[in-house]
Amino acid sequence: MWTPDFADVILTEPEDWREGFNRTAWIQSLPAREIIGYQQRRRYAVFWHVHARLYLGAESIVSVTYPRARWEHWRQVRGTCWTVYRPVFEIRTAQTLARIKRMLREHADNLMRQPLYDWGQLMDFLLHEQSGSPLSRWLRRFDRGLRRRVCSTGVRYVFDSMVQQFHELGEESPFKVRWTHEGEEIALQLTPPAIYANLPRYFRRIRSWREEAV
Repeated sequence: MWTPDFADVILTEPEDWREGFNRTAWIQSLPAREIIGYQQRRRYAVFWHVHARLYLGAESIVSVTYPRARWEHWRQVRGTCWTVYRPVFEIRTAQTLARIKRMLREHADNLMRQPLYDWGQLMDFLLHEQSGSPLSRWLRRFDRGLRRRVCSTGVRYVFDSMVQQFHELGEESPFKVRWTHEGEEIALQLTPPAIYANLPRYFRRIRSWREEAV
């Protein structure tokens, strides 16, 4: 059975796109799905993914979802409509790879210590989109605090924390990502699931459920 690699980002489409979906989860995720879809359809070429996870092992997948973040297993995610995107690291030694893995796991563990889903941040997604403000400017109205996240901002938090840690050590980060859309910087709190599918220089598409089904 095929599995993602460490640090892969798993994006999933709405569960009602295939038979056998979880109806309770579908109802609970409806508001989030509609808000995220509204934002993404207006901006991105690849816009249909509504949830982002971070793969740190077959039994260690970071999923910031309602009502709280949790560790998930690949066997759970494999039955959804998923697409895997792989971050492009500049890895020259085995030591660098080991440090990347250690740092990402540490920051993921830190994220999971503040597990509550931030509905306020999601509402601010919608209000920001309607305001016409630049993506680099976060207009905080209902966000419930910098330590709470939604799915896509949680994944980015882990990557950004690793980059920052390398810089604090006086070293160049092996991950050169620039979070931009059409040349405009994107604030952390405005990061949607679609961004991972629309930055091909930094995230390469690897595989999807459709290829598994062939």
